Amino acid sequence: MARKREGGIVPRGRTTARSDGAAVPHVVAGYRRALFEDDGGFTSLGVVVAMLLAVALVLATARVYWVESRSADIQFVADAGALAAEKVVADYLTVARVADATMLSMSLLGLSLYAVSAVAACIPAVGAGVSRGVLEAADSVMDARDRFADVATESLNALQRALPFLCVYAASSTVAANGEATGDADSATPLGIAIPLPLAGIEQAGSEVPASIAETGETARERIPSISEGSDAVEEASREMDEAKRIAFEADCGADPSYCLYQRAASLSTIASVDNPLYASMDGWTFSVPLQRARAYYAARLAREPGRLGGVEYGSDPSEAVRSIARARFYAYAIDTLASGSVTRDAQGVVHVDLPTLPANADDVRASTLYAANEWPLSGASGQMVLHAGGGCPVAMAQGVVGYGSLSSLDGGAFARCPVCSFDVQSLGSVPAASTSIDNGFEHYWRIIAAAARDYSDASQRYDEATRSARVEVEAVLGAFSEALGELDAPRFDAQPPGRYGTVVIAIDPSSHAVPQLGGGLDGGGAQMGARLAISAATLAPDDPTLADNLIASLLGTLAEDAWSQEVGADPSQRFLGSVLGGVLEGWGGLLLAYCAGTDGLLAGLTGILAGIPVVGGSLSQWAETRLRETIELAGLQPARLEMLKPVTCNTVHVVMADDAGTLSGLARLREGYTSLPGEQSGSVVTGAFEGAVGMVRTYMDDAVEGEYTIATIRLLDVDGFPEIPITVRLPASVGDRVSDAVFGLARRVELWGETLPGGVDLWR
Repeated sequence: MARKREGGIVPRGRTTARSDGAAVPHVVAGYRRALFEDDGGFTSLGVVVAMLLAVALVLATARVYWVESRSADIQFVADAGALAAEKVVADYLTVARVADATMLSMSLLGLSLYAVSAVAACIPAVGAGVSRGVLEAADSVMDARDRFADVATESLNALQRALPFLCVYAASSTVAANGEATGDADSATPLGIAIPLPLAGIEQAGSEVPASIAETGETARERIPSISEGSDAVEEASREMDEAKRIAFEADCGADPSYCLYQRAASLSTIASVDNPLYASMDGWTFSVPLQRARAYYAARLAREPGRLGGVEYGSDPSEAVRSIARARFYAYAIDTLASGSVTRDAQGVVHVDLPTLPANADDVRASTLYAANEWPLSGASGQMVLHAGGGCPVAMAQGVVGYGSLSSLDGGAFARCPVCSFDVQSLGSVPAASTSIDNGFEHYWRIIAAAARDYSDASQRYDEATRSARVEVEAVLGAFSEALGELDAPRFDAQPPGRYGTVVIAIDPSSHAVPQLGGGLDGGGAQMGARLAISAATLAPDDPTLADNLIASLLGTLAEDAWSQEVGADPSQRFLGSVLGGVLEGWGGLLLAYCAGTDGLLAGLTGILAGIPVVGGSLSQWAETRLRETIELAGLQPARLEMLKPVTCNTVHVVMADDAGTLSGLARLREGYTSLPGEQSGSVVTGAFEGAVGMVRTYMDDAVEGEYTIATIRLLDVDGFPEIPITVRLPASVGDRVSDAVFGLARRVELWGETLPGGVDLWR
């Protein structure tokens, strides 16, 4: 048949050449002309086909979106259930942390009171009674700590056994609530079950008190009597030192404008004002002040004394020349003697005073180096030599000075006394005798100061010895305290609850849903979306650590509300003890912060306890308190890890594989390799996983918990009126019955749903 040239029929089997030279079957070319114009545009038929294809694709995409969106709802529900279930585990760990903080704070409180008893023993007079009371308080706190440990351990273990079904309740109620919010009015309530991994927790075995704490208490009991005796000795020596210093100060310048060393020096000599200072009080005054004043005074007196060179004119009254020579010799002797005086402070801060005394009469001269010194001129023949006050004596000048002798030799008869100057030991002794025996003499006040200095030095020695001895005893207690403190750095409760690896939640929506018809059946229509299942997992991750600080610190509010004061009598030791024990609650509250703040918290708690101790300024008790604080700082108590834990969703496989018991290992293998399994086995595998999980949860449903759960009630001191403080955890009302119903009811619903699962339904996609 011939081919029609223009738009006609093309003979079968023949071809037409394209513009690029390729051959195109004439039939295809004819169909294309039916849809497209030769110039590249669409024909009417082509437009209709394109529009139908576009609409079909839009409807198909909308259908897929609806199905996917509807399918995703159950995954969101499963995620919410997993987070709710793991939140139960996080709450349990918070409770365990509170118990651990309470345990640590009570141990620290008892241990600190043992150390404080050593500090209290340093209180003069009442230290023994106060320290015994503090020791009894420490024993009471440690007994309360032991009771709390027993009760808290039992309570935490019971609460831990209830955790699996508490998780189930939290998950199932959350799944149901979220399913109602996302489902249709005629949809069945979604099912959800939680499997905490591991299902079994490791029960606490209790927390024993470190032996070093008891050893610290025993050390304190052994050492406190010696500390108390030493403290009393220190206080007595301190009072004697203060009294001696007061007497010396009054004699030196405190009595001004009445007679005193300052006033006499100003009146009897030309001493410069800088060498003769006046102190208005004992503050800043030391024994070196009168020592320097006396040295300057005698130097000034000697400089203006005519007889200092022994050449004074005797005149018509030789006695005046003799007195001048004797005064000059006494002043020179005083200068030499006072040069050996000293006021020093040793490495321990103890002041040692050595103020030499001066002769006050002839007997004192005989006891001094003046008596045996060969310094007095001799005249006459060797058979009968005469001793003179000085070479200017008329007899000495007439006979000539032939040597020098001593007053002791004069008294021994080796020399004769001069008939003119009549110089002897009485002449020299009369110089200080006059000014020492009456209250207007300089030597009178120096003798008082020197005697007070000896008393001060003796008391200072006793003070030093008693202080050293007491410090050795206190250091022994603080050494035991430091060792025990180092053993409290480990956690008391090492919580290992069910669900510590995470919680797996399986959520099921057993309802079927008709897929909406779009485009008058153009999308196929009439399809049903069957039951949906989703698996989710949650684990714990660290949260803001300041939340833990707030948690621990919240206990302080309870402590602050429980005010307590002890009735005390007239006995000072009872008043002091009541003051110390009154700070125990405040101290415990501060010691709770040691869990969060380590050494800083411990110091804060200790400050509350020590606030009731009446330390004596500069005394042994003040040193002991400082050493106690230094011991704590050197111990370097580290704060515990305080990150609050929060549930977060994660890959299910990670949680499942972390469980060594392999509770859901089959589920993990199914999740990882589902696409290789025959479709008809899906329902039976999932149902089996449900049955196994429910069975494991039932195994651990030994106890039901409801309402407010008290871990323990603490009474730190066994004293009438001292408050009892409960440590409680509040759970949802009637949670026990509701959880029990939820677990068993859910188990039965899952079993029934599993029996109706159609074979070959792809539950994972």
